Amino acid sequence: MILAYVLVLSDNVEEARREAMDALALNPDSLLSLDGLGYVLTLTGAWELGPELSLQAMRLNPFHLPVVRGGLWLDALRRGEFMEACDHAFSFKTPASFWDPLMKAVALAHLARREEARREVGKLVELRPDFPERCD
Repeated sequence: MILAYVLVLSDNVEEARREAMDALALNPDSLLSLDGLGYVLTLTGAWELGPELSLQAMRLNPFHLPVVRGGLWLDALRRGEFMEACDHAFSFKTPASFWDPLMKAVALAHLARREEARREVGKLVELRPDFPERCD
């Protein structure tokens, strides 16, 4: 699972998907694997399996990893379900991570809630002052 994530970060998406599928085949019922693999598979574009694993992880484990919401947020954005994306963003709960305000800002902006989105962008820049230069 970790190798699959590293491959995603290295932009080796197809190889990451293969590694994630191999990890899933090794232990398909692992609560630890479901949330991480759901996230990684969503990042690789496995739009049906990734979110399904994430939802399964949420159903089975009330203490799932926050990345579950990250993958579901991304999938909701892809489908144009911006209220759902907003719900996932506000359930992400990692205040020390720049992803928390980033996810909220994006979802809020899609809902035309500009002032709230601006506040989240302010939090994002506090956490990552170099974000405006690095985001392109």
